[in-house]
Amino acid sequence: MNKFHKNYFSFFTAVFFALFLVSCNGDKQPATFDIPDADFTVEAIKTGMLKIPLDSMSSNKPVAFQAYNKKGTDYFTFLNHFNNSIYYYNLKTQTYDSIQQFPEQGPNGLGKFDSTIEYEFLGDSIMFYSRSTLQITIVNNKKDVVFKYNFGKEGKTAPYGMTRGWAFRTSTGFNFSSVAQTPYIKLINLPDSLEFDFSLKTLEVKKKHSPLPTAYKGEMWMLEQLRYHRAENEKYRAYSYPIDPYVQIRKPDGSFISKYFGSKIVKPIVPIASIQIAMDMETSGKYYFGQGRYGQIYYDPYRKVFLRAGYSGMNENEIDINNPFGDTTTFDKVFVIGDDELNVKGELKNNRMVESFVFFQKNGIYVLVDTDDEDHLTFDIYDIVER
Repeated sequence: MNKFHKNYFSFFTAVFFALFLVSCNGDKQPATFDIPDADFTVEAIKTGMLKIPLDSMSSNKPVAFQAYNKKGTDYFTFLNHFNNSIYYYNLKTQTYDSIQQFPEQGPNGLGKFDSTIEYEFLGDSIMFYSRSTLQITIVNNKKDVVFKYNFGKEGKTAPYGMTRGWAFRTSTGFNFSSVAQTPYIKLINLPDSLEFDFSLKTLEVKKKHSPLPTAYKGEMWMLEQLRYHRAENEKYRAYSYPIDPYVQIRKPDGSFISKYFGSKIVKPIVPIASIQIAMDMETSGKYYFGQGRYGQIYYDPYRKVFLRAGYSGMNENEIDINNPFGDTTTFDKVFVIGDDELNVKGELKNNRMVESFVFFQKNGIYVLVDTDDEDHLTFDIYDIVER
């Protein structure tokens, strides 16, 4: 890929952030929460680094990725939407075993991949989902299309996609996350069905009880503040909402509880003051990027810990408008570390990490880091140890 493509996101981010550095709080006050004292008992120790070489068509910030085990071999795979391909990097030999290209046209054509494409491995098959077209397509190991369904054309609730844990397998198909489609209005009656089951056989969409946290009640929020992430282990499913230091937890009986799983790095978040702020790019940018939020949540099955991403607001003095291709890590980043019962046990702080690209292997937690190296994906490798 040429330098323009690889630097486009960094350029946009730097310029955009440089314009919007002060939060627009109006007369709104942040919500207050009971914050328990944390007794950190574990820490994340960096044990190594992985550098995956990239060809000229690949970005060092892929749009989608998956860790994948095939016949005992562990792969890091990523989607390249420039050439409609999935790359398979063998983590043991540290070489590419294959590049799987998918047709755009014809009876098995998947169209042109774009930046909203997600994919999931289903044994030897692969499911693709396009957020832009609201279509699911499943292909077999011969790349033949064996299933296709468009939620938009059917007028049904669609998966949101583009969030961590957007799809979980069920006995009949999938459980998908959606999003509260009520931005920029005061939330008096909170939605309570923010995920749904989809049957591959009957094509039935069945909403499931999954309530928006009470932290949202009575206030106005941006769409970005209503997107949530999910992760699960054998016992719990955890939900990470941007404004809430507590996570929502679905218990095995289907009931919900909330539990503190936050960080002091993320200050209380102020509701948006008025719809006028949302209608102006500059003031909405000041509002959104001027304060912190929570993001992705993961479960590491090897170390049996949950990780939850958190961000501070913008650090104004770290922006260099004269160096738009320079360091754009202008806020503090943290992963809250918790045990398999979602009790806070520690934190991992690294302002260079790309918290949306994390995968797990027996030898460690792999976290993509933001570098100036356009020719490699660079991962820091961490282990969790007792303090």
